[in-house]
Amino acid sequence: MDVQILKTLYENLESIDNFIILSDNNYDPDKKLLENLLYLFINNDLIQCKNVFIACDIIRKLIYQKNYKENVCYLHLAIKTNIYDIIETVIKSKININIYDLDSLNLIKNPLNIITLMIENGYDEKLKNYFIVNRNIVDAKHNLLKVLLIKYKNNISEDLLSYIKI
Repeated sequence: MDVQILKTLYENLESIDNFIILSDNNYDPDKKLLENLLYLFINNDLIQCKNVFIACDIIRKLIYQKNYKENVCYLHLAIKTNIYDIIETVIKSKININIYDLDSLNLIKNPLNIITLMIENGYDEKLKNYFIVNRNIVDAKHNLLKVLLIKYKNNISEDLLSYIKI
């Protein structure tokens, strides 16, 4: 496809169709296509189910092609979409997760499935280090705190438990 057409589509990312064409043509000059796709779903309340499936396919493709910036908090953006399929796709893609991503777990109303999914996909040590070793469990909100207490009950010391407000 003509580069000028792709450039025009890239400058107008308000439609899932533009994301499809751009990802199919591997056009992402500044490696922000994945980030912009997630923002499209964060800022759009009226999302059709088929578009979620298409978005998940695009996310998998961009991550598989390593066509994204390493320093962007993709899990945080996925969580802000409030769409489980998108969150699941990002987690299963085993993308790098940072501290800001882990902080955003507090935004989830029912984090049990997400935490379980993260553990099943190799993020167990990262969760343990952040919440237990670095003691950030103390700042976890109620729903997340309950899940972490259940999942990591054998790793939480009495000393750490004394700081947790239940």
